[in-house]
Amino acid sequence: MIETNLLHRRINYRQFKKDDVPSKETIESIIKEAIGVTPFKGSFKHTSIVVYGLDQTELKHNLTLTSSTEQSGTLRHQNNNLTDEQWEIKVKDHYEKHPEEFNTQLEAPYLIAVVENLDYYKYSETNNKEEIITKNDIHNRLANAVRHGALGYGLSLVANRHEVDACFCGCFNRKLDHKFNKLLTDYVDNNRSVLFFIGMGYYDFDAFDGGRAGGYVKSEDGNYLEHNRHGGNYNLNTREREKYKNRKPKYDKFVEWK
Repeated sequence: MIETNLLHRRINYRQFKKDDVPSKETIESIIKEAIGVTPFKGSFKHTSIVVYGLDQTELKHNLTLTSSTEQSGTLRHQNNNLTDEQWEIKVKDHYEKHPEEFNTQLEAPYLIAVVENLDYYKYSETNNKEEIITKNDIHNRLANAVRHGALGYGLSLVANRHEVDACFCGCFNRKLDHKFNKLLTDYVDNNRSVLFFIGMGYYDFDAFDGGRAGGYVKSEDGNYLEHNRHGGNYNLNTREREKYKNRKPKYDKFVEWK
């Protein structure tokens, strides 16, 4: 277990080893510690953590098939001219050839879902659209959003302290009515919503992560990962980030002193 450089050890890499995984007890320890150390005011209400473990491989794989990038051209809404069966063949074939164009962190050994129960809020129907009806509920949801974000980062940093890798995923379609998307639609049917996923395991740096959609690729000497669209690099020997992505806010424009 390491105690330092947690912020720089963390990186959002999508490929996990399948033959080398943390124990269930390690993941339990990470979650318990993260709940204890995450700063938030009050208690979470109507929020839960759901862990999809080693025996949920098919469910996680099917969800991954729905998570391809726009550049791949295989998202369901990009193929409305195809039947479900035709689309399934197309997306499976593309996954076999270009798995790096999918959010493969959804296939991590342990996939952690942070889930919110929407029954907690009061809604009204306005122009065929559900809207939160009271100012207090809006403030409650904003406050919960802050807590959820803190919990997500707490889980990731605690995982890194245990030398377990953690990768966020927020790119998924809750409303896609297809058998591949069963993991998400089961929540929707119960008025619950997955806010985000965190995949946990051990990164497979020998697996290709880049491609047309971007991602990390190894440097020529094999010592670094470099993001081929957004800059930044990661030292594979020290397991530390040395340069940040160029999409980060600029200090002079982002920070205001009074």
